[in-house]
Amino acid sequence: MMLVGSLLMTTNGQAQNTGFYGTQKNVKVERQFSAVKLKSAKEIESLIMKILKKVGVRKRHFKVIEMKGSGFCLAKMTGDIKKNNRQPAILYDPLFLEQFRSGFDFTNGRISDKQKMDWIALSILAHEVGHIINQHLANDMLQDESKQPLELEADEFSGFVLCRLGATLKQAQAAMYSELVPAHAEEWESHPARADRLAAIKRGFEEAECSTDLVPEGMIFVEGGSFIMGCLEGDNDCQDDEKPRHEVILDDFYIGKYEVTNAEYCEFLNAKGKHKDGDKTWLAIESSYCKIEYKNGRYTPKSAYGKHPVVVVTWYGADAYAKWKGMRLPTEAEWEYAARSRGKNEKWAGTSSEGRLDSYGNFCDKNCSYSWKKENANDGYERTAPVGSFQPNDLGVYDMSGNVWEWCSDWYDKEYYKTSPKINPQNTYKNKFRSLRGGSWDDLPRNCRTSYRYNFSPSNTVIIAGFRLAQ
Repeated sequence: MMLVGSLLMTTNGQAQNTGFYGTQKNVKVERQFSAVKLKSAKEIESLIMKILKKVGVRKRHFKVIEMKGSGFCLAKMTGDIKKNNRQPAILYDPLFLEQFRSGFDFTNGRISDKQKMDWIALSILAHEVGHIINQHLANDMLQDESKQPLELEADEFSGFVLCRLGATLKQAQAAMYSELVPAHAEEWESHPARADRLAAIKRGFEEAECSTDLVPEGMIFVEGGSFIMGCLEGDNDCQDDEKPRHEVILDDFYIGKYEVTNAEYCEFLNAKGKHKDGDKTWLAIESSYCKIEYKNGRYTPKSAYGKHPVVVVTWYGADAYAKWKGMRLPTEAEWEYAARSRGKNEKWAGTSSEGRLDSYGNFCDKNCSYSWKKENANDGYERTAPVGSFQPNDLGVYDMSGNVWEWCSDWYDKEYYKTSPKINPQNTYKNKFRSLRGGSWDDLPRNCRTSYRYNFSPSNTVIIAGFRLAQ
C-alpha cells in the first residue's frame, strides 16, 4: 500500500531501487528557462519538503546528495552496513532537476506553468521520493521481479503528488508516456509494463480524491501543435497589431466549451461571500447592465439570464474565478488556436464566410440597436445570447466569435508579435491593459475575427466583456 496524507501503510517486501529513469540525453527540452536554477542539495531538500508538506506527508529522515553527470535522480540507501549508518537518500543531478524549476510557484499551492517537461521531471522526482516514503530501500536482496509491486506503489505516490499540485490525469499519464519509460516490462526487469504504471498513476489520483476524467467537465481537449498566428493571408481587415504573421507551437491544453455564465459566477460569489477583493472589483454589481443581483445575502442571476455569459466582470474577477476553479485564463495564442479549430485558416470561429456568421456567433445584426448594425444578418438577439445558442466550431467550442469579448491571461502589447517567443507565448510584461479576444454582440463581423485583438484596463467593467476558462 502507498502512503497518503500522513499515514504510513507498510508493504510486505522492501527493496533497494537502483534508479530506473536513466539519462535524459534523448529527451528534447521544449523551452528555455530564465528562472534561477536549483544548485545546492539544501535547495533540493527544501523543494522536496515543500512537496511533501503540500500533499500532507510528515518529514522523513533522508539525505539529499548531489550526483553530477548522471542526468537523472534516484532513491538509494547510502552509508556502510557494517558501521550501521545506512540511510535513504535522494541522489540528484542539478542539470536534470533544474528543467522544471521555473514551473514551481507554491504561493498558491500549485504549479503555475504546466509544461510537458515540468510534469516529466516532477513525476520522476515524486516517484523516487515515493520509494523513500514507503520504505522500499532497506532490503537489497530481493530479485528484480519482486520489485515490481514497489515500483507501482512509487507510481501511485507520484500520481498522488501530481494531482495535489494541479496536474490533470492526462498530464500525469503523458509524463509516463515519455521517452524515459519502457513500453514493456522486459525492457527493464524491475519495472512493470506501461499499462500497469498508468493504472497506478490513476490510483494515486483516486487516493488524492482528484478527478480521473481525462477531460474536465465543461472543457474541450485541444491537442497542441504548430500554426501561423495573426493576420490570415488575404484578410484585408487586419490591424497592425495582428502582424506579423508568425509560427507558434503550443502544448496540449483544455479550453472551456462555453463562456462562463451568470449562474456559474454566482456560485463563486456565494462561496467567497463578496464581489470584490480589497480595492479590486470583481463584478460591477451596481451596474444596470449587470445580470446578477444581491438579495437576502445571496448572489443570484436576474430572471432569464442564468445561462447568459457573465458581463461587467473585470480581468481580476475573471482571474479570481479561474483560480477558484483550479484553472486559468487562456493565453492569446491558445485562444486563437482553439477559435480556429487547432489553427485552421478560419476567419471566424467555425466559418470563413461572413454570410454564414450569424449561424456561428452573436454580433451586431439587425436586432442590434446601434447605427452600424448589419441589416442583412439575423442572429436573433439584441444583446447577449445564452451560451451555446449557435453552432460550435470544429473543435466543439461555442461562441468564440461574438456574444462577449473574452479576457485572456496576457498583458496587451500592440508590438508583441514582433518579438514573441515561438513556443507557448504569453506576454507577462506588465503594462496598462489586458488582452481580450472574440468580439461581442455590439461589434461588426470584422471585430469578431479570430485574429482580431482588443484590450481594456484589467479593472474595466463593461457590458461587452466576459471570459472562458483554460487549463
